[in-house]
Amino acid sequence: MTHYEILNVSEKASTAVIKSTYRLLMRAFHPDYLSDSSDDLTTQQTVELVKAINAAYFVLSHPGRRASYDAQLAGERAAVYVPQIPQLVIH
Repeated sequence: MTHYEILNVSEKASTAVIKSTYRLLMRAFHPDYLSDSSDDLTTQQTVELVKAINAAYFVLSHPGRRASYDAQLAGERAAVYVPQIPQLVIH
């Protein structure tokens, strides 16, 4: 899962959109804001989710880190796609 998917934003999202989405997610999932009646996620799951949200925001909120991450992501995607060249059979 990419940082963009964690924050549920487009790869073309502006820094302002990333920041506002981060704040909404933190407000929704931070353990200090969750009520005790929220049984959908365990405490450990919530802590892991908050860590992932923080890590994604740390990378995507800084232009240099984001550019580096985007380059890494593009490289991984390029490595995954390997076009198959058909074999020519000459008789």
